Amino acid sequence: MCPAPFLPDGEDGPAGLGPDSFFAGMAPVNIEEITTALRGEVAYRPLVERIGRESMVSIEAKDPRLLPGLNLSESDVAELERRWARNSPGRLERARAMWFEGADGWIDDILAAVRSWGVDLAQLQVPVTVWYGVDDSLVPRTHTEWLIAHLPGVEARPMASGHVSPDDSLVELFSWVGG
Repeated sequence: MCPAPFLPDGEDGPAGLGPDSFFAGMAPVNIEEITTALRGEVAYRPLVERIGRESMVSIEAKDPRLLPGLNLSESDVAELERRWARNSPGRLERARAMWFEGADGWIDDILAAVRSWGVDLAQLQVPVTVWYGVDDSLVPRTHTEWLIAHLPGVEARPMASGHVSPDDSLVELFSWVGG
C-alpha cells in the first residue's frame, strides 16, 4: 500500500493529507523517516542506511519486530515468524540483495512520497484498485480511506493482514493482476 499524498504545510483536502492525518497511527520509525526525508536526500540517506543495517541484524537473528519503533501489527509479526520458521532456502540472501547496490530505491520511494503527485486524482478515467492490509501500521488506514474517497470508481480490496501480506493474499493479488 502506498501512502496518500502528503501536504506538509496544508490541511486535509482533495490534494492530500496534512501532517496530523498523515502521521495518525503511523509507526514512530516511519514518522522519523518522513520528517527527515522532508529535509532532502543528504539528510535522509544516513537514516535509511542505519535502518537498513539494523533491520539486517534483526533479519539474521530472526527477530520479527525488526526495529524499535517500527510497531509492526500482530499479523505482521506472526507472518514474519511463519516465514522464518519455514527457513526457506535463500531467505537471507534475498534480504541481503535488497542492499546489494545500496538504498537508492528506498530513498527514491520516500522522497517521491513527500512530494506533490502532480496529478488531480479526480480526473483519472482508468480503473483503480486499492489493495491494503487492514492491520497495516506502516501505511495506516487514514491513507487508504483518503485514497478510496478521492479516486473515482475505485475498487477497495482489503486483505486480512498488515503491511506484510501472507501467501494466500499474495496469490489472490497476483491472480487478479494476471487476470
